[in-house]
Amino acid sequence: MKSLSVVIPAYNCCNHIHHAISSVIDGAGEEWNNFVEILVVDDGSTDGIDIGALINRYPGLVGLQHSSNRGMCAARNTGIAHSRREYVTLLDADDVFVENWLDAFIRITEDWREDVRVCLTPCVISGRGMSVSGRPFSGYYDAEAYAIEKYRGEYNPVFLGDYIRERLYTDLGCKKSCGTLSYLRLVREAPFWVSSQVMREYRYSSPCSVSTNWAKQEKAKESLLCCESIIRAHGEFIRSVSVNAFEKLLFKTELYRLLAGRGGVTRILKQRQLSSWRWWLMIAFSLLGRSCTAAAVQLVKRSGLIHRYG
Repeated sequence: MKSLSVVIPAYNCCNHIHHAISSVIDGAGEEWNNFVEILVVDDGSTDGIDIGALINRYPGLVGLQHSSNRGMCAARNTGIAHSRREYVTLLDADDVFVENWLDAFIRITEDWREDVRVCLTPCVISGRGMSVSGRPFSGYYDAEAYAIEKYRGEYNPVFLGDYIRERLYTDLGCKKSCGTLSYLRLVREAPFWVSSQVMREYRYSSPCSVSTNWAKQEKAKESLLCCESIIRAHGEFIRSVSVNAFEKLLFKTELYRLLAGRGGVTRILKQRQLSSWRWWLMIAFSLLGRSCTAAAVQLVKRSGLIHRYG
């Protein structure tokens, strides 16, 4: 049996975290801690999460604590750095593993390719189907395909433990994670593998989800920092693969700049890298203002014209 470390960052989720932990244990069986390691990282919570009580309730659980709220990437990195098992995966405190997650994990490791260090697995969303676009896919996902978001959606990673312990996530100091920045760095080293096996249920509408209130000004500032960091680190690579993909990234950057209160018509008038229709759309959004723009984008997401996840 392959061994697995499950890292659970926790911030103000005391009403949800027991469901997350129990879903891992229930799916693994009574002797779960022989091959599964659960690491809970309390990221400076203020809602009463008690790491000591969790350890008492779930003997074998590894409890870690930040004295202040340092953000999703920092919490993930703390858990990953303390992990010890052959593989490492992530679980948010407000999500759960599916009932048959262990069977899925075993199949993932059986199909693992020697040149792969990271496997992306799709999530299921209660009452809404899958978190990824198109039909289930299994196969290589290289840097060029990742740059154009060929397999778009919300995936959960399974890492080779020694590999991710050495590299960790790129931490921008934000409350939310800029996963794309880290994954582009990793996939440019070696191709990912995409599995059709599902281990995690993604609870998109949870009150403490990092996706909640994504258009709020403070969260938009963090998303803007993420986009700008991707452009600095990988913009030229993305442009070399696809000018359209690079323009989409620029458009997203300008959209978050507007939602963060840092955009405007004057800036867009000077933006010469956007194609004509994207340029005119950003002009329209700038005239509408941040509140109307957030409502418009949310409406388009709900309509299904653009993918809601990832």
